[in-house]
This record gives sequence, C-alpha cells and structure tokens, in this order.
Amino acid sequence: MDQYIRYHKQPYVKYLDVKAFNEKFGTSIPDVEDYDAYFHFVFTNARKMQGPSEFLLVKFANHEEFEEMGLGDWLSKKAKAAKDAIAGNKLFKKAAAAAKKAKEAAKKKLKEKGYLKEKEKSKDKPAAPDKPKKAKSAPPVQTEVNDLDELLSEEDNIVEEEYDEVPETETRVASPKPKVKNIVTEKKKIADMVLKASKDSDEYHQDMKHLIQFKSAKLPLEEQLMKGRPKYLKALRAYLMGDNTVEVKMSWKKNKKMVKVADLNPKRASLKALLRSSAGNIRVVECV
Repeated sequence: MDQYIRYHKQPYVKYLDVKAFNEKFGTSIPDVEDYDAYFHFVFTNARKMQGPSEFLLVKFANHEEFEEMGLGDWLSKKAKAAKDAIAGNKLFKKAAAAAKKAKEAAKKKLKEKGYLKEKEKSKDKPAAPDKPKKAKSAPPVQTEVNDLDELLSEEDNIVEEEYDEVPETETRVASPKPKVKNIVTEKKKIADMVLKASKDSDEYHQDMKHLIQFKSAKLPLEEQLMKGRPKYLKALRAYLMGDNTVEVKMSWKKNKKMVKVADLNPKRASLKALLRSSAGNIRVVECV
C-alpha cells in the first residue's frame, strides 16, 4: 500500500487504480470497496492545487485508515484537513480558496456515482434580507526596525520552531518518471534537490518551509542552500554583531558542508531582513 501511495505522490505520474497498478508493477494490493473512488478524487484535486511538477503533500489514507473512517466520514474530515493544511501555505493561495468548496464538490461527485445517499432536504426558510457589506479594514502597518542593536537583542526575531535533524541519505528509491520537455526554473531545481534528499513528504515540506538561499553568482546552486535551523540563525546573528568566525551548514554542498558566513559575503541589509522574517517559504539572502 505504501508503494502505491508513494508512486502517486511523484511529479508527472498518471493515476492508476489498484488493479492497473498491480498489473503494471506486479504487486498484489487488495481491492477495497470505494477506495479507488476516494483515492482518485484526492489525487485529482491535489494535482489541480499543486500542478503536475510538484511532489504531492496531501495525506492519503491507506486501506485500514479508509475502512475505519468510512467514505462518509472521509468527506467531512478530509475537506476540513485539506483546508487547514493549505490555508497557511503561501505556495497554495489559490488552493485555500478552492478548499472552501471541496466538501460540497466531493459530496456532489460521489452522489452522482452512487456512493452516497441523498440527505434529508432541509425545511424551506424565508430568505434573510440582504445586508450591506462592511468595508474591509486596512491591514495594520508593520513598523520597520532600523536599529541593528534593537533587532539583534531580541531572540524572538530569529528563533524558529525546532525540527528534527534527519541524516542525509545517499540514495532513495524513485519511481519512474516520464520525460517532459520544459524550462527548469531555479525554484524547480531547488525543490528537486530537497525532494531527492527527503525520505517522505513531511520531511520535504519541513525543509522547504525553513530553507534559506544565499544567492550568489559565484557559487553553484547546491552550495547556496541552508536549512534554517535556530542554531544557524543564531550564528548569522553573531556574524552581524561582528563575529567573522561563525559557520553554518550548507546541507547540499558536496564536500565540506560547514562554511564561514564571512566567506558567503552576505549583504548586511538582506541578512537583517532575513532575521526579521519567519519560516514558510524559501527565503533569499543576497550576497556580494
């Protein structure tokens, strides 16, 4: 079952039901009633949200989990979980809006296929008179901290949530991918490097959330990337305070991974902006 789920999370793969997957790869995954309908719906909507070139971050239920919650419970629980997981991620702003309609769309689709029974129609109620829409208030203006000492004296400016260090693996089992002719962007190259080193979607999502790029024309892309762990952010803080000996770990560098921050030659203004920011997407530090 895990092999079936991992296959469908890979970029560019086409959906296969359990029977077709068994025939193609010689597996013997059992057929569970309604599971194909559930899996096809989750897979199709996840691909619409993320596009064909991304590693799917959605959580697929295996056979045991699906049988425990049942198809009806899945509709309400999964729609809410998808909305909660996607709403806070900048990569899926469009998906956050679509998630609001996911529950009703799922019910309608499965009713048409005969998987759900029609619920009792609600009693007619008189329509409420239209209320004038309230004007949206302007978002609060965030004041910028210009004083370096004030910025660097507050630990809250740089401390992020801890996440487990995962040993880097030299090899990983990859599903076959069809050849696709397209222009590979720098962002796509970075995502592919992180994906190759990740053991699962949780680790991939966690590393992408905290990733920092020291953008420099003098360095290859794999030597520009750092996992934004708190201890390395504190090293950057020490560098701004005048310590030119501090080092950080460039996780995708091929040889010696620990490098001096001074050798990266980051622009001070860009580094200060990084320490004010919070995790959530790839953050860039401009280097000289």
